[in-house]
Amino acid sequence: MAGFSIQDAALGGFAAVRAHPRALLVWTPFAFVVSLIAQLVFVQAGLPEIDWSAFTDDPSKISALVQKVAPVELSLLLVGLAANAFVQAAMMRVILSPENSRFGYFRAGPDELRQLGLEILALAVFMGGYFGFALIVSLVAGAVLGGGAASVAVLLVGVSAALVILAAVFVRLSLAVPLTFDTGRIDLFGSWRLTRGQFWPILGTYVLVAALVAAVWIFANVLFFGLAGLALGREMTALATTPRDIAGCFTPLRLIVALFGAFVTALIWPVMITPTAQIYRSLKPAPARFVGPGPQPWA
Repeated sequence: MAGFSIQDAALGGFAAVRAHPRALLVWTPFAFVVSLIAQLVFVQAGLPEIDWSAFTDDPSKISALVQKVAPVELSLLLVGLAANAFVQAAMMRVILSPENSRFGYFRAGPDELRQLGLEILALAVFMGGYFGFALIVSLVAGAVLGGGAASVAVLLVGVSAALVILAAVFVRLSLAVPLTFDTGRIDLFGSWRLTRGQFWPILGTYVLVAALVAAVWIFANVLFFGLAGLALGREMTALATTPRDIAGCFTPLRLIVALFGAFVTALIWPVMITPTAQIYRSLKPAPARFVGPGPQPWA
């Protein structure tokens, strides 16, 4: 059975950055623009001015809040899905098609559309599975225990179990991104076959990757904000609040911080995403050799 090195897969993102440092010059502006668009959508909708504590008891106010927030959340979700489709395709090229390095591996074509379709399909499957499982657990808890604290406990246990199951399913389906990129067709469930017998090594890789991402993020932010705090003092406290108007999004200090965040995000993308391509490259079956009458092409 084919296998892979957990260490090599988890550290492959750092190797990719080291091999293609100029790609950061494309990834960073892309991350900056996406984060700025998301913030502008959030501010333009007036969400920073909402007093969330005022909506806890009045059903009519809660309904009005949902009607106001839902379109914004949907817009942010669409922006995130579209941006992520570009990023995923680019990170797959870094590992599976490294010769296509123009424009920092970014393209706008069928690969990105397939990644977007894969994201939508995966989101529907996981959200449907979660809410379906939660609904069944709540109905069983209400029917068997008749409400009360015991029902709440059963519901919490059931929802927790659903999260664990979905996390396990995520591991088994996680190679769908490189599989879709490599085969040129959306294939969410083909990953299940590829990951058979490899659950624990893959899970171990993702745990190590999560630790590395957290370490990079914490170190970068502590270093940057520590130095900035020493240099700017109280001016840094203004960044703890979300700007309440468009102009507030474009202050020099906020733009500098946003650019720094974009750089860290661009640095984290290959660390977080390319391990799936590394694993896929090790586990995918070799192309079948031609067998037929007459001389063989490898003879």
